[in-house]
Amino acid sequence: FGRQIKCCDQGFPIDWGSPREFPLRITGRADEVPVYVERESLDLQTCVLGKLYRTKLVLRNRSNNSQKVSLKAPRPLSSVIKFTPRDGYVQTDVPLVVSVQFVPTASFERKLLVKDY
Repeated sequence: FGRQIKCCDQGFPIDWGSPREFPLRITGRADEVPVYVERESLDLQTCVLGKLYRTKLVLRNRSNNSQKVSLKAPRPLSSVIKFTPRDGYVQTDVPLVVSVQFVPTASFERKLLVKDY
């Protein structure tokens, strides 16, 4: 456990209805742990500014011991993405279901215009 096995730096284009696309860059690191997500991506389809979007993130555990998890959005996204519960334990035979809330705001859109995330 704790040994780094993969690094990822992935860009996702975001279309806000303007002729210019804004890339959303997410960088992550995976460690060799027995906890995994049931689906690798969460597709919220088309999102409108100021509206709340929810989906579920299902975490599973392939070990014989319960595993503690803590979920944290990347700093640039922390104002628009929330996880409930943020901390929890994934049991061996019961998945942990986490609610993901996404509220794209006008200020978030302005941040995308100014900075390259």
